[in-house]
Amino acid sequence: MPIECGQGRTVGETAASGPGAAIYQLGNRQPTGSYLGLNGGATALVRSAAAHCVRRAANDYLYGALMGLSIVIMLLIPVFKKRLLTEYIAKK
Repeated sequence: MPIECGQGRTVGETAASGPGAAIYQLGNRQPTGSYLGLNGGATALVRSAAAHCVRRAANDYLYGALMGLSIVIMLLIPVFKKRLLTEYIAKK
């Protein structure tokens, strides 16, 4: 039984933005998951790139920026988005 958290919505429906909510929404084949993923990827890209410019001692922030960029690119390509939002039926 889903847990109600006010206004007739369940906990999953009122999840805050971020990768966890994007994963949940994409798992349910909801288009909002792609928007949350784009938002999270772009945020990771900008924040990690800025931190890498300030602190170049390690490449950790560079890797974070590249991962954010890869998420944004994958969610902008229509083939990936279609595959994530439609149910897959195997061909026999």
